[in-house]
Amino acid sequence: MNNRRVAVIDLGSNSFKLLVAQGPHLLAVAEAYEDVRLLEKQAGGAISPEKFELGVRTVKRLHDLALEHHSDATAIVGTSVFRTATNARAFAEAILAETGLPLRVLSGEEEAEGIAAGVVTDSLVSELLRAPAIFDLGGGSLEFIGDGGRFVCSWPLGAVRMMREFVRHPEGPVPPEVLHKIRTHVRETVKTVLQERVYAETPLVFCGGVLAIAHRILAKKAEVSPALFPRKIPLIRLEVLLEHLAMRTAAERVSLDGIPAGRADVFPEALAVVLEIADLCGADALIFSPRNLRYGMAAKLFSAS
Repeated sequence: MNNRRVAVIDLGSNSFKLLVAQGPHLLAVAEAYEDVRLLEKQAGGAISPEKFELGVRTVKRLHDLALEHHSDATAIVGTSVFRTATNARAFAEAILAETGLPLRVLSGEEEAEGIAAGVVTDSLVSELLRAPAIFDLGGGSLEFIGDGGRFVCSWPLGAVRMMREFVRHPEGPVPPEVLHKIRTHVRETVKTVLQERVYAETPLVFCGGVLAIAHRILAKKAEVSPALFPRKIPLIRLEVLLEHLAMRTAAERVSLDGIPAGRADVFPEALAVVLEIADLCGADALIFSPRNLRYGMAAKLFSAS
């Protein structure tokens, strides 16, 4: 039983991701990431035909990969974009036809609970003396888990949403006044909840693609393997990184900084959201956790199978 493998296909607003994990400690056997950007061409609240077709093909490919790695059980979950898209049911029906598996659309609270379940499997987090405030930033939404998991909240503050709302030319540099508008919007949206729920000296834990990429970039600058680079990151390092990347075009972020092409246009916006949250919480550092929603859903899938 301890060698059983489970797979989770996580359908986000920006990307679709696969985790195949083995055993109760969720050793990653295989992981995959595919840019889809379903939010990019929504019209009238619906996923566009082009993105709809791309999304279904991508899920089929990830499902085939899970089978190639001998997954004993597989779950497909959808997050922010599927909570709002008017043709989400049609997409779920297409997924069922292609894979034989249902698409489970998570509510904001279910998504947050799944993230918390994943983060607590991180040994660095489990060693903390105090219960952390946990945040996960995706393409469509920002999830927050506080009070030791007793409070969950989801806001429409995802990186793609911020880019679409505030940035006129996402392929170019992001002016300081645009970053200021994003950070002001984030602060006004979350400040009441966080002031009530995040206490002095509460550790902040962030998961999601933006911190994974930032951690990798900082490790490269320090000429250290990401596996050895500290996952507790001083905010000043992230502020400097944001200032540096905001001055570059999206193409330069790819060619010079190694940011994936599918994230380059939204990376400064995403980092601005993270930094404003941390600043509002009065922190001087945050902890990056690679354990996320996929790990939480995998843990539940392993326990149930």
